[in-house]
Amino acid sequence: MSTLTNLENNTMNIHQRRRLARAEALAAEQAKESAPIILETVTEGLDKATLNNMTKSELEELGRAQFDIELDKRKTKATLVKEILKAQN
Repeated sequence: MSTLTNLENNTMNIHQRRRLARAEALAAEQAKESAPIILETVTEGLDKATLNNMTKSELEELGRAQFDIELDKRKTKATLVKEILKAQN
């Protein structure tokens, strides 16, 4: 969504408009990436299938929030799932 009015847009050349569009798209992407991950409170036990549907970032956040463990996202997803299941028991 461009912040320019039609008059300002008409005075810009094609390269300036493209540069502005790329900058706005990049800013929107960065805002999306920096948005905090919100996890629901887990009241019941988590099963392996539920954990496998989560991303590594979500698993890391879950480990911190629910089980007070620090997970390393450089490890495989299967390893992260095993660590959470181990902490749950």
